[in-house]
Amino acid sequence: MPDALEIARVLTVLEREEETLLRCLAELQCRTVEALAQLGYQEIDAHLAAQPPASPEVGVAATLSVIMKLPGSDLRRSDFSLNLPLVLTRSGELRVSGAEIGGVVVRETFVYPLKTDPAGAARALTHGLSRLYLAHLLKIRLSGDTMPDPEAWASPFR
Repeated sequence: MPDALEIARVLTVLEREEETLLRCLAELQCRTVEALAQLGYQEIDAHLAAQPPASPEVGVAATLSVIMKLPGSDLRRSDFSLNLPLVLTRSGELRVSGAEIGGVVVRETFVYPLKTDPAGAARALTHGLSRLYLAHLLKIRLSGDTMPDPEAWASPFR
């Protein structure tokens, strides 16, 4: 029968693991801001809000909300938003499902090994979302259809 000390030890290990994973998400936030700046977005304001994990394999969950400005003075609305529901598994795999970019919800799931490459994850995520959103805008412009073509979704989106 486990005693209170054993339970406390296990909980301590789990809390340390959660702190490490939250630091990984904080690093992703910083790298995402850098990647967005490299893509030309301006006045980037990003906030990370932790959420309770939805299942045992989830190490941590959070939402990364970003407000930024698009370049160009001829735009009526230059504010642009990005909301990323982030899940980081205990094994270090980042999953983003239900991302919202400029009011468009992305149905595909982004999967990337965050613990090994936070900068690469941020670049892949921001570049992929930018491509998807542009494809969405072009499709609306050309055909009036509001759904992006799944062929336009870049890997590592599934």
